[in-house]
Amino acid sequence: MCYYPSGQSFAVFYNGEQHSSLGGLIKLGEITSNLSGFENIDDSIEMTIDLVN
Repeated sequence: MCYYPSGQSFAVFYNGEQHSSLGGLIKLGEITSNLSGFENIDDSIEMTIDLVN
C-alpha cells in the first residue's frame, strides 16, 4: 500500500506488481492475507481508511 502525495492518490500494488515508475511513493504497509477482496474490483474505487488503535 502506497501514498502518492503529488497526485494525492492511494495505491495498492497487487498480483506481483511491486514496482512503479513513479518516484515519491510513500510505502504505508503491506496486506499479507485475505487478498480476495481485490480480485474483482475496477481500476479506480472509492475507499475509506481508518486508523486502528
